[in-house]
Amino acid sequence: MSNSSGLNLDQELSENKVLSGPSVKALYDYLVALDPDDVVAWRDNISSDWNLLDEFVEISLTRLETDLPSNEHGNPGLIDPAFLVP
Repeated sequence: MSNSSGLNLDQELSENKVLSGPSVKALYDYLVALDPDDVVAWRDNISSDWNLLDEFVEISLTRLETDLPSNEHGNPGLIDPAFLVP
């Protein structure tokens, strides 16, 4: 992972495959505070390296439950954008 947010959370995420509560809050605050014009650049930074993007998606998808009934647990179409949610 690279330090795309400037928060230096990359080592914690790579080692633990999960962020601590305070780290998640810091990342959430960072993402919510992004200027809408900067979101595209942030996404492009992550997407610029396929290895980085694959790792980002892999870690994020491990947090999702599979084979849950969508009428009880949400829209399965949200799996694709789910990796952007802290």
